Amino acid sequence: MSLGQGISDGLSGIVTEPMRGAEETGVEGFFKGVGIGVLGVAIKPTVGVFDMVARLLAGMRGSADMLLNSEDAATRRRLPRVFYNQQRYMRVYDPKAALVSSLMRKISMGTTFRSYFPLENYLVLVHVGHYVACIDYSSYVPGLGSNAPLLTWRVDLRMLIALHLVNDESLKIQLSQSTGAVISSNSKIPIHIQNKYLVLQGPMIPLVNSAFKSISAQTGTDLFCSTPKRTKEFGLILNPLNTNVPMHARAEAAVLARDTVQHGIGVISHVSKLTVADQAGIVAGDFLVGIGNCPLDEHSYGEELYVALQELPLNSKLRLTLWRDGCFRNVVVVLDS
Repeated sequence: MSLGQGISDGLSGIVTEPMRGAEETGVEGFFKGVGIGVLGVAIKPTVGVFDMVARLLAGMRGSADMLLNSEDAATRRRLPRVFYNQQRYMRVYDPKAALVSSLMRKISMGTTFRSYFPLENYLVLVHVGHYVACIDYSSYVPGLGSNAPLLTWRVDLRMLIALHLVNDESLKIQLSQSTGAVISSNSKIPIHIQNKYLVLQGPMIPLVNSAFKSISAQTGTDLFCSTPKRTKEFGLILNPLNTNVPMHARAEAAVLARDTVQHGIGVISHVSKLTVADQAGIVAGDFLVGIGNCPLDEHSYGEELYVALQELPLNSKLRLTLWRDGCFRNVVVVLDS
């Protein structure tokens, strides 16, 4: 019963009920009809009100169910807006920043950041708080049930001492503790932790290096180790060991026999004339097995030699351990004598 019908029936009942009662039982029925008509004026509109409310609630419930279960349900047309820094201030909507914020949310790193730097192959470098993180989003599609993004590596800036750009495909991040870095085995960038160095390799190194320079400017700290000016070139070229070459295999066996532990070995493929290395008696074909009384790391072939050259002051001495003609020998290199 609708509200309008309830009011109409209630008012018309004052007339129709006494007439119906008089026709059925005479005077007695007339007065009974008057009583029924009067009660109907109060009751029927009330019933109409309750019926109207019930129908309204049923309609609302049906609309909500349709929105939730329909294939045409409303969907988000863009990712949430980004709030920047701890002050959580807003800028003009940036879809790239919104994507970065969404990636961070998925790997539980919050949603606010200081800056981001797109790399190649669906990688992005993010500066958030005290951390710099590299995120792989190659299998992530916002809004769909896709695979979650992957945190490939992260560095704690509070434990970062310096950055050493070895060459265009190798960057070493020097840390005060090895726990200052977290890495994933699924990283697209060849990466490993070597003592207290996080070593990144690959063609993306110039982009990573540029990103760290921007972060260095943002934080007001000099993260890069400056290269001292030397009067002479050190003068040698190092290459990784190739155990398919018989002499390389012999060098590896000799190191294992001496230390019983696998160490890295570098092959000195060239020594320039009249350089520091040449004056120290190093020749092409020598195998580098130690720097400064320490063996090379298993995953290294002596790249840390270039880092040592940057860190040592002028006119200092550096001891190298070589393997040549079946024997180990130590040479002392005088830098910029």
